[in-house]
Amino acid sequence: SCAFILYSKHQRPILKQEFPDMKITELSHELGLRWQALSDDLKAPFIAEAEIDKQRYQREKEEYERRLNA
Repeated sequence: SCAFILYSKHQRPILKQEFPDMKITELSHELGLRWQALSDDLKAPFIAEAEIDKQRYQREKEEYERRLNA
């Protein structure tokens, strides 16, 4: 997953509570604006989690390909 997706997954329920009548498109737009406004320090945990997930995906993909070619 990319860092923004992880951020959105974390923030969407909070934003939905704050603005219960907001449409999904409006929520997505607001999440994008908030992500852009975040400092690098506040983005760092989501970027780190995305990197860990990327490495997990790569390991699983390699294992799958090994089994497929065995």
